[in-house]
Amino acid sequence: MSNSELIISAESLLRIFVFLLYAPVALISYWKLIPRLSPISKRIATGFLAAQVLVVIVWLEARPTSAFEWWLWHMSREWNIPSTLASMQLALVGFVALITALACARARPAWQRLYLVGIGLLFLFLAWDEYFVLHERILNWKRTYAALGAAVAAATGLVAVRSPQRTQIWHICLLTGLAMSAVGAMVFEILPKHCDRLGFLLIDGCLRFYIQEESLEFLGIWLTLVAMLGQFSDAAPMPKPGVRRFLYALPVLWILLLFINSLIPRFELRLLAQPAVVQFESGAHLHGYRTSGKGEDFIVWLYSSSPQLDYIGLGYSIHLIDQVSKESVTM
Repeated sequence: MSNSELIISAESLLRIFVFLLYAPVALISYWKLIPRLSPISKRIATGFLAAQVLVVIVWLEARPTSAFEWWLWHMSREWNIPSTLASMQLALVGFVALITALACARARPAWQRLYLVGIGLLFLFLAWDEYFVLHERILNWKRTYAALGAAVAAATGLVAVRSPQRTQIWHICLLTGLAMSAVGAMVFEILPKHCDRLGFLLIDGCLRFYIQEESLEFLGIWLTLVAMLGQFSDAAPMPKPGVRRFLYALPVLWILLLFINSLIPRFELRLLAQPAVVQFESGAHLHGYRTSGKGEDFIVWLYSSSPQLDYIGLGYSIHLIDQVSKESVTM
């Protein structure tokens, strides 16, 4: 090792990145943004920031003793604690936007309320997509989502230009949050693991970028939530008790909705797949399937669930049979 090189573990580098990301964003937010919020909005923003910091710390510091514990807190896995929190945060952005559109029915022009309704419906879809990974069934979903993001940014810019100066900070906050999320989802996701050196740093181990990806998305959507809470605070500085109770109940109601959806034929299953009722010896249930073929490629999607914790790690073997000739196609 030369005198100009430093050895650092991949885990330490990840911790440094997370700290350098969260610390300045939190400090600036509590200096410039949070004091402008109404009391209930301050509590919601603080609660979600504390929750995601806790999730990130647990994932970085925990030493799982089983595959289940590893999956439960993993930042890039689905249907676990981090994905539920991410979905809940996106859903709250959507609901707050819709409530703000109602709260400012007389104070703002119709086109601004229409913008808020559009933002609300879009984020509710993103919340559902975050948990059930619907985008993977959309052809060229990255281009589609990039176009949606550009459209939201353009609409936000137009709204900002024609809004009072005191509200500009919320539009800037929303655009910043969207930009951070886009960088995490579109840039860090495609980076391969790095096991050599990073400039003058010699990395001990391999640097996997999903922590950076998920942290940027987490924090970016939190800033988007703060922006929407800011608009809600301006529209309803002293919301009625019923509105306050509803806002507090939203996270629980969203988790309940996700749970109910797991007990019935799933919404995305009814839209995308052929239904099926198959129970395997492992305890897993196959609820539906979808197939597509192009040229020599053949893709099969399976919609399954299982109540068993040891379902993690199981695999499927597929045997395709032509329904007309009964001949084996592949297995």
